[in-house]
Order: sequence, then structure tokens, then C-alpha cells
Amino acid sequence: MRSISVTALPTAAAPTCMVWLPGAYHGAQDFLAAGFAEAVRTRRTALDLIFVDLELAHVGDRSALQRLRSDLVLPARAAGVSIWLGGISLGGLFALGYAAAFPDEVDGLCLLAPYLGNRILTAEIAQAAGLAAWQPGELAETVRNRTQEKIDDFRARAGAYPYSAREIYIEVRPGAGGVDFDPMLTRTFFDDVIARLTDLGSVDRIIFYNSHGTQVSVHP
Repeated sequence: MRSISVTALPTAAAPTCMVWLPGAYHGAQDFLAAGFAEAVRTRRTALDLIFVDLELAHVGDRSALQRLRSDLVLPARAAGVSIWLGGISLGGLFALGYAAAFPDEVDGLCLLAPYLGNRILTAEIAQAAGLAAWQPGELAETVRNRTQEKIDDFRARAGAYPYSAREIYIEVRPGAGGVDFDPMLTRTFFDDVIARLTDLGSVDRIIFYNSHGTQVSVHP
């Protein structure tokens, strides 16, 4: 995982390290440009900083949490360093995801305007009369695993089809509130399914459509 480290002490690790995760379309270098490191240096705070490059593809990729853990968090904790996660917007969502997955490995969170969902999601929560009454849909990972089972079944039976050209239709089901997924946020999911299916060779097109019968993505 690409990152930029800024140490507070010249010869030793500071007792606390804050790992910063950027917002969408930003990177590690933007933290430096915004003066994060300079602010810590000016105050002479014993705080090491690590600025991480985070891409949109990481939103639905739980392996990115594992890389953050293995590359940055666990080595620091093994050295006795206290770890805080900082995040802006999408980076805040990522930090919350890490804290939920590994609560014993984070000593604190610093979230600036964390992204908690698009307008579709917030409208769904509002229609449910708030978070307490809202029932979230299935986790993307659950949907991905179920889709993989269907793909494996299709691959096993592919030779039984007499056609030289086929189209596969995959329905993107709505969430609990009856609204469809945001196509941008499911882009990684689409790409993953496409990669798993196109190796069949005899598949000409893969069409994703929503519950209203409207196409939301077509490959190629």
C-alpha cells in the first residue's frame, strides 16, 4: 500500500502514529500540500504521520483493509506504538470500516466529514424514520459470494449450451428501502463479475439491469 511517512523524532518512533486516509480523488501528497505535517511540526507534537494513497476501487475491496493492517497497523503496534486512524470523507468511511473489523487494533479515530453514504442511502434511512428503524440490506460481500456460486454453476454447465454466442443477464437487486444501487459505487462489483465471466470465451455480452428492467451496465 503506497504511503508517505513523516516522523516527529529523528532517531525513534513517536509513541503515537496517526494514519491518514484521503477522500475520493485525493492522495497522500495532498495531505502534505494541505499542511498536515507542517501543523504537527510547528506544534512540536510527538506524533508520527502516515499518509496513505486510497483509490475508489478500495471501497468494495476488503483486501485493502488487510493491506492496511499488515503493512502499517500491525508493524506499528508490534513496536508498541499507539495507532489512530484519520480519514476525510471516503477515507473516514474506510477508517470506520477498519475500526469495525479490528476494534482492538485502533486506539482512536479522527474523522473529518466522513462519507456515510450517498443520497440514495440517506433517503432510505430517512424514509425508515431514522437509523434505529432502518434495516440495511445484504453486505456487498454476501452478494458477491452468492453471485460467485451462480457463476461457478454456469461455468460447470457452459459446455451443455449448443449456442456459439450467449448473453448473460444479471439483476442488480434494490436495497431494503426499494432503491437501486448507485452505479458508481457498484462499478468495482461489475468489473469483478465481468473478469470472472469473460474467461468462458463463448459469452459475448454481460448485461446488468435493475429491478425495473433498466440496463445499468453492459459489457462490452
